[in-house]
Parts: sequence; C-alpha cells; structure tokens
Amino acid sequence: MTKYRAFFDGVASGNPGPAGIGYVVYNSEGKITAEHSEKIGIATNNEAEYRALISLAGRLVEENIQTVVISGDSQLVINQVNGNWQVKQTHLYELYKNAVKLLSCLQKWELNWVPRKKNSKADELSKKAIDGTNTHLPKKFDGQIEKITDSIYLAYGTKVYAVDLENNACTCPAFVNKKTRPCKHLLAVENRISGR
Repeated sequence: MTKYRAFFDGVASGNPGPAGIGYVVYNSEGKITAEHSEKIGIATNNEAEYRALISLAGRLVEENIQTVVISGDSQLVINQVNGNWQVKQTHLYELYKNAVKLLSCLQKWELNWVPRKKNSKADELSKKAIDGTNTHLPKKFDGQIEKITDSIYLAYGTKVYAVDLENNACTCPAFVNKKTRPCKHLLAVENRISGR
C-alpha cells in the first residue's frame, strides 16, 4: 500500500487575528498530490493549527488515502492529538474531537512534530493565505532562554518571564494585558524549538 507524507500549518497574525491554514501532500515518490492555502478569518495560532490539521485530514479521507505520515510544527496540537497532553481549553476541545474523528477514518496514520524549517511548504501556504494582512509582530527578543520542563521556559531580559508552551501563554505584561499575542518571549521560545 502506498504511504503518503503530509505537512500542515496554521498561522494567526495577532493571536487572535487574521488567520490562514496550509497543507501539502506527497506520494511515495515525493510528488505533490495535493496542496491547500486558505484564509479562515479570525483565530488564535492553536485554532489555526487545528483547523489546518482538520482540513488536511478531510482531504485525505476524500482522496481515500489510507496510509500517511503527517507532520506539523505545533507541539500543542501534535501532543494533544497523540494523547500526550490533555486538552484543557474548551475552545480547542471541539477542534481536537473533529481532528481525531477524521483521522480515525484512515487505516494507518502517524502524527509527528517537526521543526518549522522542515515544515516550510505548509508554513509558506498558511502565510500566503493572509499575505497583505496588516501584521503586528512583536519586536525580537534578544535575551536568554532557559528550558525548565518540556513545556515551560524562562525568558531572561531586563526581567524574567515564564513561557508556557502547552497553554500558549507568557507572564509578561504585553501578553497578560492582551497587547501583543504571541509576545516576543513566546515567539523566541517557539523559534528556538523550531531551530530558527
């Protein structure tokens, strides 16, 4: 049976903000058999990532692709769908259920985390969906990052802030006061994990 590879990504400018999703499917010879780029309105990064996986899984079911290795750069989505992390946010639970329901229609599937640089095609497709959208990206964080657990990091700058990857949160004032989401500390941790 032919094994396919697929990659998905979701992006939100502002978190929540204008969001886009993208995915790409390759056959066993490495040829693209499907790709998709779509603007999905206002969403958070995590919602966009889930929506991208759901859209991809729906396409796989439609195309009757039964054996597939799916990769994405969202630790939260990958770990929740694989059962390693609990789904604590109610707004994500319905998306989680939809993703699992669609994936269960496939005969054999794997879901793996990859660094963002290895997910470049899906990343490009998700960003293409919101090209031209007014993006308010935070300034770059140049301080030190220290890993405490798999999902908790400390960001050392003029002050020390805790970054929680599992809940996509940070203790800095910009994040807490909802001025900048994701904040520069959260982005710095994500970039470090992605190898960017």
